[in-house]
Amino acid sequence: TTIKESMREEIYKIIKKTNTTTILVTHDIKDALNISDRILIFKAGILQQYDAPVKMYCEPANCYCAEILGDMNKIFIKDESYYVRPEKINISPKKSKYEVLVEKCFFQGKEYKIKGKQNNETWHFFSSQPLVENERIFVDFRKTDLIYFDPVCKNFFK
Repeated sequence: TTIKESMREEIYKIIKKTNTTTILVTHDIKDALNISDRILIFKAGILQQYDAPVKMYCEPANCYCAEILGDMNKIFIKDESYYVRPEKINISPKKSKYEVLVEKCFFQGKEYKIKGKQNNETWHFFSSQPLVENERIFVDFRKTDLIYFDPVCKNFFK
């Protein structure tokens, strides 16, 4: 483990053992997700969301919170924009309606982070095996993993 991971674990142990209310100010989302019981996200001094880490990650209050917490893949379904997190996308062994052209395969240690195009949108997702650039693959996800935002957010995501 790295020094940072050791410090994160030690801080977590101390906080839990002493039952101390603690405010951790960080821009490292991994720290926030790993240590916190609750997370507050502010934008320009205005509270955007206050929630448990899992709920905040899976059900962000708005597009700002969603983007702060990690990558989002945009998908159009019946002329509406939805988003799905990279870890919710699965490579499909059979043909699906979601075809991705692999652009890059990044080795991340235990898995590969894939960057590809799905209907002209850049997508990121993970694979246990390396994929070849310019390979066409099919992916799928559960409809329950889709996140919807008010159309005001449509131009927020890059």
